[in-house]
Amino acid sequence: MSGFLDFKDISAKVPFKMLLDHYGLAYSESGGTWKGATEKFNFVIDPDKNIFLDPKNPKIKGGVINFCSFYEGLDLRKSAKLLQDWFIDEPKAKELPELKLEYSEFLEKRGYSEEFCEKLCVGLYKGRGIMSGKITAKCVDMEGNKTGYVGYDPKKDKWFFPKGFRRPLYNAENVGTDYCILVPDLFGTLHLLQYFPFVTGLLGASMTDSQESIIATKFQRVLLIHPNGENVRNRLSKHCFVKWIEPDKAIEQLTKEDVKSFF
Repeated sequence: MSGFLDFKDISAKVPFKMLLDHYGLAYSESGGTWKGATEKFNFVIDPDKNIFLDPKNPKIKGGVINFCSFYEGLDLRKSAKLLQDWFIDEPKAKELPELKLEYSEFLEKRGYSEEFCEKLCVGLYKGRGIMSGKITAKCVDMEGNKTGYVGYDPKKDKWFFPKGFRRPLYNAENVGTDYCILVPDLFGTLHLLQYFPFVTGLLGASMTDSQESIIATKFQRVLLIHPNGENVRNRLSKHCFVKWIEPDKAIEQLTKEDVKSFF
């Protein structure tokens, strides 16, 4: 049958850990369950059974396809297709384009200089394609090889990660110390990089296994500045010394002296 989707197979091959990492959703672990919240609903996940529920809304429950459906606002078939595209089908190998990124008023208003943005390969992409009109950042691996681009749509206040994109540890390749400041989002990373050269970002509220491995190998001390970083702190504590700070204001509003006081 053309376009057949095996819901059972997709549900079995996509664990919640993979989906939460993809969305960059933070969660805490307690009593064998994972607890967290999206902008649309709360969730309690049983990772062994790979199911979830919203304790405040009995209608919101199910497996990874249901979670995707509620999160994306799509029907189950379209949600299953998304999961298959993201996690099961092998992406076609293709050469990543080099996007021309331009300095913009949006970046200027956030306090980032043109030279600073050019150095970090961040800018507005005006060309054609899925990144058109987005504030775009070039991402590389630990060897400096381009892995793709992440985009932010100012009009929708929404981040965009292309199909097959795997979050790197942003700017980690440039940190030359065995300690770092770790923050969740790109703009928070850029803001603190204006003051300190040893800042790296998760590009999401959660931490992927790959990011955890890089931090465990590269850093002995981590200052984690994260409004909901319990899970990240607990995971990293197995590998290195971690000091977790829950800031009382947005990371982009922190001054140099604020951060120094966390040391």
